[in-house]
Parts: sequence; C-alpha cells; structure tokens
Amino acid sequence: MAVSLSLPHRLWRRLPRGPRRLALAWATARLAPKAGHIADGCAPGVIVVGELSRASGLGEGARLMLDALRKQGIPAAGIDIAKPLPPDLAAVDGTGRAPLILHVNAPELPRVLMRLPRALRENRRVIGYWAWELPTVPRAWLYARACVHDVWCPSRFTAGALAAACDQRPTVVRHPLAAADLAVAQVDRSAFGLPADAVIVLVSFSLASSFERKNPLGSIAAFRAAFGMRMDRILVLKVGHVAAYEDDLAAIRTAIADAPNIRLDTTLYPGPESRALIGASDIVLALHRSEGFGLVVAEAMMLGRCVIASDWSATAEFLDADCGLPVPVRTIRARDPRGVFEAPGAVWADPDLDEAARLLRIAADDPDLRRRLGSAAQARAKAVFDGADLRAALPGIGVGAAQPDRVRSKPRRVLIWQWGRRGGGPRFAVDLFEGLRAVPGVQPLLSLSDRAEVLSQIGPGDCALTVPTYNGAAQFLARLFHAPSMVSWLARRIAALRPDMAICAMPGLIDLLMASALRRIGVKIVVIVHDAMRHPGDGLPLQMTLQRLLVSRADVVVALSAHVARQLHSQRLLMRGRVPLVATLPPFAASDVRAAPPFAHGGAPRILMFGRLLPYKGIDLLGPALTLLRGHHSFECRVVGSGPPSLALDVLAGLPGVHVENMWVPEDAIQQTVAWADIVVLPYREASQSGVGAVALASGRHVVATAVGGLVEQFRDAPHAVLCAPDAAAIARALGDVLDAPPELPPPIDQAAMWREMATDLMARIEKVLDR
Repeated sequence: MAVSLSLPHRLWRRLPRGPRRLALAWATARLAPKAGHIADGCAPGVIVVGELSRASGLGEGARLMLDALRKQGIPAAGIDIAKPLPPDLAAVDGTGRAPLILHVNAPELPRVLMRLPRALRENRRVIGYWAWELPTVPRAWLYARACVHDVWCPSRFTAGALAAACDQRPTVVRHPLAAADLAVAQVDRSAFGLPADAVIVLVSFSLASSFERKNPLGSIAAFRAAFGMRMDRILVLKVGHVAAYEDDLAAIRTAIADAPNIRLDTTLYPGPESRALIGASDIVLALHRSEGFGLVVAEAMMLGRCVIASDWSATAEFLDADCGLPVPVRTIRARDPRGVFEAPGAVWADPDLDEAARLLRIAADDPDLRRRLGSAAQARAKAVFDGADLRAALPGIGVGAAQPDRVRSKPRRVLIWQWGRRGGGPRFAVDLFEGLRAVPGVQPLLSLSDRAEVLSQIGPGDCALTVPTYNGAAQFLARLFHAPSMVSWLARRIAALRPDMAICAMPGLIDLLMASALRRIGVKIVVIVHDAMRHPGDGLPLQMTLQRLLVSRADVVVALSAHVARQLHSQRLLMRGRVPLVATLPPFAASDVRAAPPFAHGGAPRILMFGRLLPYKGIDLLGPALTLLRGHHSFECRVVGSGPPSLALDVLAGLPGVHVENMWVPEDAIQQTVAWADIVVLPYREASQSGVGAVALASGRHVVATAVGGLVEQFRDAPHAVLCAPDAAAIARALGDVLDAPPELPPPIDQAAMWREMATDLMARIEKVLDR
C-alpha cells in the first residue's frame, strides 16, 4: 500500500533532488544554533539523541550506545526524535553540563538541534555521530560542522570520508554491540515458516537505505547461479520499509521471478525478532556496494553466523578470511538513481558475483566450515565491539574528566574598534559586536568614531569608547601631530575598560595609534583584513602602507575571505610565517526595513547596482550587458553610489530605463535602496568580498555577481545567487536567466544567528592561537 503524502510534500518532491537537498541543508545549517561555549566542570553522564523507536541503522546505533553506557554505569538519558518531543524535555539533564551525542547525520542535524529546547543546546558540548557510506561526502554534509564541537563515526572508512568536512579527523567509536544488551527472541525457524532441513541464506536490508547500495539484485543473481531451483537451499530476502519504494520492490519481485526457493519477507520485525531470524539462518549474505558500518554483518558475527560479504568499505575492517568469506570487488563510479549516495568523485564496490556464488556453494556444502567461521566471527565481534572505543572517547568530551583548557572561569573581555565615519567598516564592527554579545563567555566592548553614522542606530551605552577622529586632511594631520598625547589618552581609557584582547574590525588611517596604546598596556591585537591589495581608485593615499604596518604589529591576523588570505600569504615579509585565519562575511541588513519579495511589485523588473562607482567595480561592463539584455527583456535599472565622473557612467546614463544616481547614500537609506531591487548586480572586475552583496542576501534579493576574487566563496552556496564570468555577454545571460526563471529563494535569513555563528567560530580560533 502506497504512503499518502501531503500536498506540500508532493510539491517539494517535484523539485530537482540535488538542489533541493543542498538548499535545505544550507538554510537549516545557517539557522541552527552553532557550537559555542562549554560550561565549566565535568559531566557525570551524557544525553543520547536519535530515532530511538525507529527501525533504522541510526536508530539502532543510538539504542546500542544508550544501553552500553547504562550497563557500564554511566548515567545516560535518551531523547527520541522519532516521536513528538515532550514539553518538559529540558528537565532530562539537571546538571546543565551533560554532552549531547546526536545520532543524526549532518544534513538533518541542524533541524534536530532547532527542535531541542535552548537549555539542552547551550553551554554544553555537542557531538555529531555521523555515518556515511561513500569515500567522499557531498557538499550538503559540510554545512553542519559549525553546529557540533566534535564528530564521532562508527568506522575508519567513514572517518576518512568525513575528514575533509571537519577541521580534524573524526573520532572512531564503533557500535558497542558486545557491551549492550543484544536481545534475541527465543523462537526457532518454524516461527518464520522456514524448513528445518534446508540451508538458509539470509539477505537483510531496508529499502530506505538505498536499493542500489544494498545491491539485492546481485545477491539474488549470485544465489540463483549457485543453487538454481534446489529446494534444500533457501534464500530469504528480509526487506524493510517497502511502502514508499514500490518500484524497488517490483524490481526485486521481477528478479525472483518463479524461483520457488527464494522467499520475500517484508515484515518489519522488532530488534529481538530480527536478530532471531539472523540466528535461524545458516549464512548471512551481504553483497553491498558500500557500508558506513554494516550492522547486519556485525550482528550476524555476534550471533556466530557464517558471513559472506563484499570485501570493501567498513565491513572489511572487521570481517576477513579468518572469520568469514570476503567477496572480492572492483570499484566503480557510485551512481544512485535516488541521488542520495552521490558525491564528487565517489566510487563504490561492484562485487564479483561468480566468486560469491562459488563461496555460497562451499559454505552451504560444509557445515563444519560454517561453524568454524561462525565461532571465529563471534570471537572477533566480541573483541572489536566491546565498547572500548566508547569508554576511551568519553574523557575527551568531558565525561568523568576535566574540560579542555580553553574553557574559562570568567568572561573574556573583547574590545572591537573601527573609527570610520560611514560605510561598511562601522556597520561591520557593530554587527560583530552584536554577534559576540551572543557568545557565552565573551563580554564585548565597542569603540567607534564620535562622527560615526551608526551611532544613531545602536543602543544607549553600547559604545564603551567614542574616539574623536578627523574630517579632512587638515584634521588628519593634526591628529598625527598630537599622536603622542592621543596614544597616552587612549591607553588610559582602554586600561579602564580592562580588555583581554582588541579586534580591529577594519583598518583605517589612525589605527596605528590604537595599536601603540594597546601595546603599551599589554593587550593582544587582532586585525581583520578586508582587502590585502589596493583596488584601483579605492582608498586614500598611504592607506595600504599603514594597514601593512598595523598587520605587522598584530598578534592574530584574520582575512575576511580565503581570497584575501591567499593574498596575505603571498606577502611573506609582512606575514613572517604567520597563517591568517579565514572568516566569512555574513549577510547583514543596514536597518530594520522589511522588503517585499522580489517581483512582488508587479511592474517592470528592477535591477540595482549599488556601491562605489569605480572602474574595478565593472561599471564599464554593466552598460554593454544592459544593452544586450534590453534586446530580450524590459526592465528598470538604477546605478546608485558615489564615484568620480567617467565615460562608463555617461554611457549608463544614456541608456533607456537606466538611472545613474551619483551620490553618497547614508546608512539609514541603504536598506531601502536595496529593498527596491528585484536583482542586485555586482559586475566587478575584482573583489575581496562584497558588503552590498551581504545586504542583498539578508534582504532576500536575487544576486548576479561575477566570479572574481572572494565573490565566489561568498555566493557559491547561496541558492538565489548566480555567478558568471566578468564580461558583458555573461552578465547579460545571467541577468536574463534570473528574469526568465528566478531561483527559489531560501527561507528568511536569521542574520543574528549567522553573525553569532561567525563570532563563535572566530573567537574559538583566535583563542586557540593566543593560547599557544
């Protein structure tokens, strides 16, 4: 009987699977809480989260861990996410310190975290227990890394695949089958309708775990090649979760055809009955293409069964010729018709079916061999799955041991300074300040120019130190003339704030005075570099020279994109062997203006180019691109920002439907300007990153950007952004594609959560460098 899906579910499933899954993983990981501060003290136990009541591999793994922990005297609470969560769930941990171990794979983990009450997510260690069945992971698995402190996995095979997604190799914690209560129902073959005098070969799997990966057709072919229609040789296909996979089930029935010695059992047995069926079999056959662990193989070994399995992936770590019959394989490109088990460059196994048939005949004809291999398999399983991995891993997550040194007993006071009057620098500083406010164990302090536009938009008392800056060359020279007295004044004021470190949010012309004051009172300096090279026509004379002097005095250097980090790394005399940390510019809104969705106005589509109107911003590319676009689409375009007069701006102003507004846009008008647009176009020839693009993402605008510099990493994971080559024809095509078929917009961005995520991650890495 087919499962009835709701209308929204049916519509969702009609979308292309790859982009659908990627967009969902990206959006939920952005919205989900991130791994942050860990409370002081040792935890007496743990909380295991998983599908505790569901018949699935992940659910069984969670049940095994929970049972093994309790049997070893370690307090363990379980949270069953397969059922509605109870309203008093937060009371499951009275200490507030027990680590969360989530048996939930990476793409789904952010959604599960969002379901849990805040008291169970914050101030505690979060561990993702992940299992993956290919040697490489898809992009959708990368986003959740920021949500967990540590990653555990059940095999070395999975650890190798996940290493690329983690900043360190995951911890291998095998399922503790021998340390748990592996209950087996006390029934014999007759309970399953199986004859007592036949050799029973069992193939057990779930269709929800991928028909192609489990390779049941290979098992059927090998059995038929081995035994034909012999009635003293019975193949039992125990297939779970068939309701939603009618086509797969039909393929199995077709392969069985009229074979009288192949039985199909689609009963969903509880664990004890399922293990009783394994125990009632003579041979367990698993010609899988890949396994992240292989629970059926492991349980069969625990029950002393003779196992024939593909000699590849995780099962090859514990099944060999001393305790089973491994089937040789060749590796082929992984192709999953459902699109679940696919990743760039991934391969999996194609088992040798002729050899599998030969091994089946040998095992079926030799009961002594089956007993000998079964006994060896049981001994191997009891040794490998005794729970030693789990016991060894617990101190590393603070269970029964002191927490890592990075946990502080008092908040770290962090001073963020940026002394620009207007533009992206002060806004970045304020958003970083707000992000750090949400990080447990951090007390941020803010210092801005007394002339900063953003002062009117922050709360009273938020700015701990306003600094008189300058307005024009004359005041700048005056500040330099009085530099010694200003350094002394800054040192006194900063000392009163007692910061542990100071972060320059964006370098400016007089930041060397701040660096001198901080050095005088012994405060560590962190400099966030937005641009490592001067863009043509951008910045003031000597600005890059002064920035390099500031960077040379910094204790920690942070690059606001990997592109900027590479540029810094090439400046070897400046960096002196230091490796810059890399941060990503989150989306941010310049005000609280609520923007209607793109194209909701019902008029001609609106295209906006906004920001500094300089040659490197590609204003000379935009004119020809709009001319090409006009031949196929009607639209209105605004080019808004400040810049010197130029031929490119004159060309744009002369185009029909294009309005050039060469003026400075104040802070409180930026959001309204961006909200006007349906598409924000960034036709840059070079870029380190884009603050305008960050505002556009936060406002839910479509973005067309050239694939140059740091724009690639800023926009490549945003489903509503389109990257193109930096030439007029490519920009026109990209704009036309968005106008013809606008990409689906992701859910509204929780920019506060994204800034909190960035601030949390950045602080952890800065502290790691400073604590060396």
